[in-house]
Amino acid sequence: MMHETKANFSSNSTHDPVMTDDNDTAEFMLALHTASIAFPVVMCIIWIVGLFGNITVIYVIKTHRSPFSCPNILFLNLAVSDLLFLVICLPLYSALYISEFTIELGDFGCKLLFYVLYVTLGAGIFTMVTISAFRYFVIKLPLKSSKHLTGAHALFSTSLIWLFVFAINIPIALFHGEYHQGDKILCTILVDNDSEFHLLIFLMTGIDFFIPIFLTGLFSILMIIEVKKNRQLIPTAKRNGGNLECPCDHASRRSIRNKTGETSRLLIVVLAVTLVFVFCWGPTQILFLCSANGVSIGSPKDIIIITMITYCIAFANSAVNPFIYHFMSKEFKKSLRKIICRGKEARKEISIEYSMVSHDSLVINSRIKRQWERRSPGKDISIGMSTRSTSVSPRVSRDERVSFA
Repeated sequence: MMHETKANFSSNSTHDPVMTDDNDTAEFMLALHTASIAFPVVMCIIWIVGLFGNITVIYVIKTHRSPFSCPNILFLNLAVSDLLFLVICLPLYSALYISEFTIELGDFGCKLLFYVLYVTLGAGIFTMVTISAFRYFVIKLPLKSSKHLTGAHALFSTSLIWLFVFAINIPIALFHGEYHQGDKILCTILVDNDSEFHLLIFLMTGIDFFIPIFLTGLFSILMIIEVKKNRQLIPTAKRNGGNLECPCDHASRRSIRNKTGETSRLLIVVLAVTLVFVFCWGPTQILFLCSANGVSIGSPKDIIIITMITYCIAFANSAVNPFIYHFMSKEFKKSLRKIICRGKEARKEISIEYSMVSHDSLVINSRIKRQWERRSPGKDISIGMSTRSTSVSPRVSRDERVSFA
């Protein structure tokens, strides 16, 4: 049972699997019941891991020595888009599966679900395009990039990305709605003609997936070419008769070398994030194209199982990016290690301070007890005396109180 299907313009039915006999119906209901248990469990794991991981990424960037640098702001935008997806889309999808598609989200709930899904999807992938384009500019023009690629430019770019995805995905909200099929309630595409349907297909698969993937791959290839070219062109000083010959100054060589090294490291992260994104969301896009063109992918039971698996893989993408940063980025790993060490040192300092305070309190209380014993021998004064109290009884003279300090 697909959530996104082309509406039949004459009968207003969908291209959902049709059960031909009671045996198909029984298998379909069994698969749906299994999915209603397995899918929410997987979503809960993805939600917890993704929430923790992306909040950690945001905190690491916030505490970085240069949190408002161009790459940090763009990777922060990736984490924010993943968080929005996890917070809004995963609970709604889980509710659909838990209820076995009998819960009513209403037209607004269906529109919100798919609009946020494709807005966050587009924001994430277009951020990857921007990172690739910026780094290509850095390696292509290393001396000019320091002036033109600042944190302000990154903030402006992320603002444009969100405005673009908010505007371009409005048709997804307009043409999605709630559709009743028997006792099942589907959030599906509701269109009146072929042109509207083809527009949505191009928008949901082309603009929000294949085109940005192509652009990211193109910029990545251009970066690889420029990195190899710059490594060959980085001038080295040659000794010729005691004189050093160099076609450019030392500052230029160092700038080119540093930018090349930074781009090489970031290129690995970008390629890893992009490949994982394609691996996670590719099957869902292919499944959607098959459904939209009326291509059968199996029995009703098979469709339920395949759909659940592809959605689980796609939604897991929002939880795996922090792990990519950790294992592929030395800078991220170093910053995270500093935060952990800083927390351990803070806890150690608190423990030491508490021990010192406790020791001082015990010393003061023992002095108070000795003074009382000298003035009132044989009396028990332990009742009511707190080990943390530093106050002195009024019966102790002023001179005696000063000696306790």
